[in-house]
Amino acid sequence: MNALPVLQAAIEVDSSFGNPMMKMAQFEELSLPTEVSLLPQTWGWALLLLFIVFGLTVFAVKKGRHWWKNRYRKQLIEQLNSIDSSGGHVNCDVLTILHLGVGAAYGVQGSQARSLTGNRWLEFLDLCSGGNTLFNSQWGLDWQRACWMKPEEVPKTQHQNARLIAETRQWLLSHSEQLPSQAINGSDPVGQQANDMLINASGAKS
Repeated sequence: MNALPVLQAAIEVDSSFGNPMMKMAQFEELSLPTEVSLLPQTWGWALLLLFIVFGLTVFAVKKGRHWWKNRYRKQLIEQLNSIDSSGGHVNCDVLTILHLGVGAAYGVQGSQARSLTGNRWLEFLDLCSGGNTLFNSQWGLDWQRACWMKPEEVPKTQHQNARLIAETRQWLLSHSEQLPSQAINGSDPVGQQANDMLINASGAKS
C-alpha cells in the first residue's frame, strides 16, 4: 500500500489548522432583524394618538390663558406682602391694591364698581369673594373712614392692619373670575348702584 497520498492529504489539512484567514471564506454574515417602527401601524392607533395630541394641546392652551388672565393676582399679592403693617399708609395702600384687583378682574364693570364707598363697597368685595371674606363689618367701616384721614391721624392698630391685609390677600386669591350677576342685575344696593353706573356710562358714551 502506497502511504504517500495519505501523507500528503494529512499535510494539506494540517496546514490550515488554527489559521483564521484560511477559514474566513467559510463564514456567513448575520442579517440583522428588521427595525420595528414606533409609529402606529393601524389607523385606529393613529387616530388615538391624534386625539391625545389634540387633547394635550387644548389643555396647554387653556392653562396658558388661565395663567395669563390671573397673573395680576400674584403681582398684587407681592405688592401686598411688601406693605408695612405698622405704617400709617396701610389703609390707602390696601385700598389701591383692591381697586387694581377689581379693575383687572372685571374690566370696565370693575372700574365702575371702584366708585362704590362705605357699606356698598364692602358688600361688593364680599359678594365677589363668594363669602370667603368679611369686609362688611365694623372694622371694615373703620378702615373706610381711616382712608380719608391723614396718615398721622390714623390710629396705630396693629391687629386691625394685620386683619385688613389678611382679608385682602384672601380676596385676591378667591374672588370670582366673572363679576357675579347679583353685582349688576341684582336687587341688592351694591348691584343696583353698579347697574346704575353702567347705564349712566353707556348713556354718556352714546
